[in-house]
Amino acid sequence: MLTRSMQMLGAVLLAAGLAAGAQSGPKIDACKKIDAAAVTAAASGWFSAPVTFTVNSAQGKTAGTCDYQTEAPKHIEISIYYAPDVNVRMYALGENLKPGETLVAGVGDKAVFGLDDNSGSQYKSEKLSFLKGKAVMILTLNLDRKLPTVTKEKLADFATKQLVPQL
Repeated sequence: MLTRSMQMLGAVLLAAGLAAGAQSGPKIDACKKIDAAAVTAAASGWFSAPVTFTVNSAQGKTAGTCDYQTEAPKHIEISIYYAPDVNVRMYALGENLKPGETLVAGVGDKAVFGLDDNSGSQYKSEKLSFLKGKAVMILTLNLDRKLPTVTKEKLADFATKQLVPQL
């Protein structure tokens, strides 16, 4: 009998702890910051073909990601990471550029474009990371190697029109 009472007490405490954790604040949903129609229109223009995405939201307490993915005609994945309040020093964009990275002017307060065209992989990756105040957004494209690379100018234009205003 005592064991059953302890199990019930444990279950009640666990439920109370989970409820308290759930009430600690709203999760950050990057998909709420992004116009899905704008992403679809931009991708359709970038790849000269209509694109239909599956959209997935990964919400978190301090940051969130919104993923757009399709397998037709080739693999296209666009991921937008958003954190509204970061330690800006952790995102010291442009201070120690890695091979394949370049500074991008006119996108937020600071921005860096990077291209990883690892020839041994089936995919290539492009990334535009930018800060505005204490907010950071990282726009990543993982593409089938046979698709054209999206120029940093096109990504910067998309970011300044669709992403920076949402920060």
